[in-house]
Amino acid sequence: MINYLTAGLVLGVSAGLQPGPLTALVVRAAARGGFAAAARVAFAPLLTDGPIILVAVLLLRPMREYGAVLSALAVGGAAYCLWLARETWRLGAAPAAAADTRAPAGSLREAVVVNLLNPNPYLFWLTAGGAWLGRGGAADGAVFVAAFMVGIVGTKVAVAWVAARARTGGGRVPPWIARALALALVVFAVQMLVAAVRGGPGS
Repeated sequence: MINYLTAGLVLGVSAGLQPGPLTALVVRAAARGGFAAAARVAFAPLLTDGPIILVAVLLLRPMREYGAVLSALAVGGAAYCLWLARETWRLGAAPAAAADTRAPAGSLREAVVVNLLNPNPYLFWLTAGGAWLGRGGAADGAVFVAAFMVGIVGTKVAVAWVAARARTGGGRVPPWIARALALALVVFAVQMLVAAVRGGPGS
């Protein structure tokens, strides 16, 4: 279960650091309304990821007996983790809030809409997240999801605090944090590839 906790936290923090529409909304809300307004926007994943996780579970649980399907899922999850590792490594030398400035600035409601229309949560929960949910029992999955939510929301709140303090999007992710997260993601990718060779995440 410690493995699920660690994986959830690492993946959550990595997802929270990634530039994207939600990060742009957090930074803009901080610039407009300060930390409190930005922190509210940061909680959007708690409202949007639940239905996405439910869809992933309903789609993937019946497939647990099909090793080939789960092996393919594990390979997809490994590829996603490797891509995320590359992007996270780059964050050490790039602005933390180098997000899509075309994203609308506004309230939690707008953040929920933006996140629901963002393909990244769907991609994550149907690949890497889904692979972890398929590996163990209900308790393991619950620990993974809870840790992921703590990681992603906590990181977005931290971004909100930094942006509110600076009133700018120019803050940088410390290189050692970005690189440590990237290396951890590579480890998880290797674990998924090993699971794929053995017949799927549940093996």
